Amino acid sequence: MSITTEATTVNIRSQEARKLFGFAVSQNPEEIYELTGRPEPSHLPGAAHLFITDRYAELQEGESGAQDLLKYGIADTQTFILNIMQHHPDITFEKAVQIAQHERTINALAIIARQSSGVSTALIRHPGDVYDLDPTHTAIDTSETITPSYRNGCPAVEVVAGTVEPWPIFARFAPWAGKLALISYFDHK
Repeated sequence: MSITTEATTVNIRSQEARKLFGFAVSQNPEEIYELTGRPEPSHLPGAAHLFITDRYAELQEGESGAQDLLKYGIADTQTFILNIMQHHPDITFEKAVQIAQHERTINALAIIARQSSGVSTALIRHPGDVYDLDPTHTAIDTSETITPSYRNGCPAVEVVAGTVEPWPIFARFAPWAGKLALISYFDHK
């Protein structure tokens, strides 16, 4: 495959991902949760992914080439948020949603997302050491030892001078997926 063809393929996939993720965040998380049969957290990423991609395919008259990215995005965000809830079980639903929507929380998730896939998966599974609530319990922060990769990870997060700059779609998707995860978590708690 030539570099030009590779770049074109990446660009098309990126455009498809933006459209699919944009469609996802336009959906009401409470409604998705109800329409998917109120799945337990372990079944939520798969159920939400199937519901959204089916609805998208109906309305767009075709499937998105970025379906896998949506499933991973929902699952990774859920793991990130619910790990914190399990370490801090006294947090209320309302407070948890505020934490999930906080800009620093979005940036913490962006730092973890901006790793190679193996590193990202390992980091997201280790709250406390890698990420945790800040001292005021208003946002999730990462450890200072975790830095974003310039070359690997989620393309919807840019790294400029060592700082993550999530694309607007990432900044909208992270709190949306976090709220969806929290709805299921608190319903089945």
